[in-house]
Amino acid sequence: MTQNYTFKLLVSFILILYIPWCSAQPQVLHAHEDIRKGVAAFVAANQSGHYQTEVQKMDQRIKLSQCSDELSFSYPFETDSTIEIRCSEINNHWKIFLSVKNRPLYKGYSVNRILTTGYRLTETDLEPLYIPSSKLSPYLVDDPKSVIGFSLKQTLRPGHALLISDIEGITQIMVAKKRLYAGHSVTLADIRFKTVPLDKIPESAILEQSGIRNKVLIKTISAGHVYNITDFSHLNFAIISRSNLESGHIMNNTDLDVILQTNANPVSNHFKQKSQLIGRTLKRDISKGTILLPAMVENSRDIVPLITGKDMINVVITRETLQPDRKITASDLDSKQVKYYTTSMGYYTKAEDVIDLVPKRFISKGTMLRPSLLKKLDLIKKGAHVTITVTGQGFFLSNQGIALEPGGLNDEIQIKVTNSGKIITGIVDAVGKVKIIK
Repeated sequence: MTQNYTFKLLVSFILILYIPWCSAQPQVLHAHEDIRKGVAAFVAANQSGHYQTEVQKMDQRIKLSQCSDELSFSYPFETDSTIEIRCSEINNHWKIFLSVKNRPLYKGYSVNRILTTGYRLTETDLEPLYIPSSKLSPYLVDDPKSVIGFSLKQTLRPGHALLISDIEGITQIMVAKKRLYAGHSVTLADIRFKTVPLDKIPESAILEQSGIRNKVLIKTISAGHVYNITDFSHLNFAIISRSNLESGHIMNNTDLDVILQTNANPVSNHFKQKSQLIGRTLKRDISKGTILLPAMVENSRDIVPLITGKDMINVVITRETLQPDRKITASDLDSKQVKYYTTSMGYYTKAEDVIDLVPKRFISKGTMLRPSLLKKLDLIKKGAHVTITVTGQGFFLSNQGIALEPGGLNDEIQIKVTNSGKIITGIVDAVGKVKIIK
């Protein structure tokens, strides 16, 4: 009897200890992050277009039991800014509301693999990249066809939004987004950018936003129209430099822009057409934004003096299609007489000025050659090992380095000295050789 009683007491004691221990086991909670990921996936599946979705963070004090069944998501209201999340288990019924913000993404393009400097883009190299408005740039490449066949200025990696500044030989011009009527004051909302090769910039195009913003149209223009000086005042515009230019520089179309003078006393006796300056040499250094005057320039050597639009001029053209980076020979060239007004983008009059240069891209048969289409043959490639020679009065030194940029004969390039890591500037002297004169 005593043993039986003792056994019952022992069992009772064990139960007293076990029951509180069971009830003290931690409750399994549904992870907040899993709920937020589910909301993001639900929103993405119910949207047309591309958006960046931001889901409200949950208060850490909210404790929700783990839902073994699949959570259900819905829009409980007429807007799409609130999501209801519900667990419908019989013994675990809960729901919660989270707010979301949907920001539209804009389509750009990125390379689909690592591409190095000088690589010529093809259609298979690019893929869409969707970008938030905070990272938008007016220089974003939005039409992949506009960059096919052009070379990269720098090494690019996947995920980098492709910009006009990444590509050799192209730029952007401004066109009207929609039909605009005479008397309309142009704003940024009226401007769309269009990518064009440097040699295809319309001669009278205005290239900077400041050149047209808040200016009044004097005529009606249609959607896609290239903004140019004839759209505004015929009397008060001038040609300016787009960057700092040094004395002796021979000007081309990309050096120049058009502005409308709005001050009470505008500069007089200035150039009003880019064609009046293309091919002419600066007599002195000028800074960015300088209004160009006749006293600042002279006719460039070997360039035919400015003549009237009705006159004919003999120019150098291609006899056959030229391939990129292949040295031009005399047999590749021919000549042709053209009307002078067709040469506003630049031209050559002598074959010897073109021989030994190389095309930047494919140039079709019969094309009038101009400086923007050609470049010097690179004697040194970027990344190449070079010999550096330093010559001074009474001494000569030699060292080894790595070229940080490509260069043709007499071009200045940067080199990294192998033994010190110092970056210096030298002049390309020959294949694999750079000189520094002290």
